[in-house]
Amino acid sequence: MVYKQTQKNQNWLLPLNIKEMISADHICFLVENFVEELNYSKFDMIYASAGNPAYHPRILMKILVRGMLSKVRSSRRLAQSTRENIVMMYLAEKVSPDFRTMTDET
Repeated sequence: MVYKQTQKNQNWLLPLNIKEMISADHICFLVENFVEELNYSKFDMIYASAGNPAYHPRILMKILVRGMLSKVRSSRRLAQSTRENIVMMYLAEKVSPDFRTMTDET
């Protein structure tokens, strides 16, 4: 029997901009526009001088809103998707917050 040949070790020629890999009518752009319009000034006052730099609330909000729209509520699955899913990588601005970061109330 003859099997289809694979290109397992072939280099990928992906677009340089991750946004180009997502269709222009994808819902992630609606999520992005909605979340970008929110006011984050109160968060800036809370995290003004506290320890290590925090993830911007804008990024966490985009991850959580997209998770709600796709019916993913597990913080572990959301964190995993920021490493494995092109759309979530785009919304997370190519950072991968730990699952604890998304569930931390403080």
